Amino acid sequence: MAYTGCQGSLYSKEKAVVVGNIQENGWTQPSFKSQIPVGDYLPLSLTIQYKKLRIYLSDNYHTDGKPRGKILGDRIFGIQIREDKPFVFDFSNKPEVLFASPAKDCRIRLNEELTVKAVLIDPKLDIMIRGPTDTSRKKKRERSSVDGRKYTSWEQISLDPKVIIKRANGEKVAEGVMPFG
Repeated sequence: MAYTGCQGSLYSKEKAVVVGNIQENGWTQPSFKSQIPVGDYLPLSLTIQYKKLRIYLSDNYHTDGKPRGKILGDRIFGIQIREDKPFVFDFSNKPEVLFASPAKDCRIRLNEELTVKAVLIDPKLDIMIRGPTDTSRKKKRERSSVDGRKYTSWEQISLDPKVIIKRANGEKVAEGVMPFG
């Protein structure tokens, strides 16, 4: 049975808060509603389940070609909690692929290795969208244990988008499923 709710944590310039129902053992369980202090937040690590779709959100700690520092001033705290006004996640912004590496102006020499990393972001909320999963279906996966024994497990279907990297002339250089790199 699919449920709707979220769990994890948010942070602001002043504090971090837990989202979800806190259990006796200290872990959280998903909740449809959470009481969050008034303020502007970013997701530190937030799992959202909507019917059969599960996604993980975190702050976008990348910029063009390099990770951001720990300076909070350049972040967009797009989860705005206001007194007497419910906050509802709105995923209507068009997501974008951000190439965290290489930077746009990166040049490499012949025979140098180029590392490519891409992430899916919501640019208006400045968050990364990670691990989209269809929880209603599973696929079989063959695995090996540390000692070499083979076994089968079942895993939920990943909805991670495929990234195709092409040269300026259209020649395909690489492709892979995000997170790519």
